[in-house]
This record gives sequence, structure tokens and C-alpha cells, in this order.
Amino acid sequence: MNKICFKGSQVDRKYSFTGLQKIFDLQQKQVLMQEQKLQQLVALKERWEKVDSRQTTPTQQSKDSPEKELSKIIKGLLRPEPMSDSMPKELTQSEELKRKKKKKLRIRH
Repeated sequence: MNKICFKGSQVDRKYSFTGLQKIFDLQQKQVLMQEQKLQQLVALKERWEKVDSRQTTPTQQSKDSPEKELSKIIKGLLRPEPMSDSMPKELTQSEELKRKKKKKLRIRH
């Protein structure tokens, strides 16, 4: 088979080594944050269960209700946040041209 080598940055800037490295670093940070959230939720659930086991009142709701609520919270927190592939408006080339044009107009006056 023919092996063809090329630089990712020649294909597109977002495939350059530093661009890919930034994406991987960002993804790793998100995974770490999700793991921390999960650990916090587990600790919260354990505390909730301790408090719940101490309270025995006749008007208490069923035990399934807090667990269902906690599972909804966990699912919501573990859902990955959407990442946009677009750049901020301020960093686009057209915005930079507009800023330069405004700057030129200010200098002329």
C-alpha cells in the first residue's frame, strides 16, 4: 500500500498538532470535571441516605422519590456539554478587517 504523509495543518488549521493537542486537553479536562462531579454526587447521596435513614416520620414520602431525583441530577451532570466548532466572532478575519477599517477612519478625522 502507498503511504502518504502530510501535515495536518496543510489540510486545515484545526488539524494542526497544536490544534489537536488543545482539543485533547479540553476533552481530558471535561472528563476530569465529570469524574469530580460524580464523586461529589456519590458523597451527597451517601449523606442523603444517612439523613434519610435517621428520619422515620409517618408523613414521609416513598424512598424512591429522592433516588429518582438524584438519578436525574446525575444524568444531567454527566451529559457532555455541546462544543461549538466555530470561533468567537471577535477572532474571525472579517471582524479584524472591520476593526482595522474603523481604526483607519478614526485616524483620518
